[in-house]
Amino acid sequence: MTPRRPITRGLALGTAALLLLAGCGDAEDESLEPVDTTEAPPADDEPTDEPTDDAEGTDDESTETATEEPTGGAGGDHAGVLAAIDLAESETGGTAFEVDDADGGNWEIYVASESDEIEVLVSPDGTEVLESEREGSLDDEDRAGLDAATITISEAIEIAAEHGTGSIDDVKLDDEDGGMFAWEVTFTDDVEVYINVADGEILRVEDD
Repeated sequence: MTPRRPITRGLALGTAALLLLAGCGDAEDESLEPVDTTEAPPADDEPTDEPTDDAEGTDDESTETATEEPTGGAGGDHAGVLAAIDLAESETGGTAFEVDDADGGNWEIYVASESDEIEVLVSPDGTEVLESEREGSLDDEDRAGLDAATITISEAIEIAAEHGTGSIDDVKLDDEDGGMFAWEVTFTDDVEVYINVADGEILRVEDD
């Protein structure tokens, strides 16, 4: 009988060789597996509620714009005549009691200086005295009106300006019934405003 040991041994060797080859194949597969070397992108910065410098600057500028005072001198459209009255009074040391819009846009300001009446011609913008002349003694009626007045002619113009839409035509003292005096302020739109010289009350408004 032929012995079987060599066949069994050969089969064992073949099996071992197959296992060895399979192991090498697995090792090669693992070594060839690609490795991801890309770094993860950095996380975005967390949002913040704090305003940036630019935003703060914009807010500051908008606040300054909102709180900015409107431009223009005191008295609005009547700044020229108000300045003319101030200048005439400072030049003469007296008190203005009458204003007239003269030719060429100049202002004739009549000032009471002690017992004298002085006419002062002032430029339209109220910055220059063009002429000054003594007219004579102050009229008794004008003196009585000034003595009763606690409201100046300039204050009367500012009060009356709420009712007249034109420029100042003339302002003068008016002897009302009952011994009351009023500032009569006439505008170029023919509106006349009468103001109590004692307390600034508007007595009446007339529109011719």
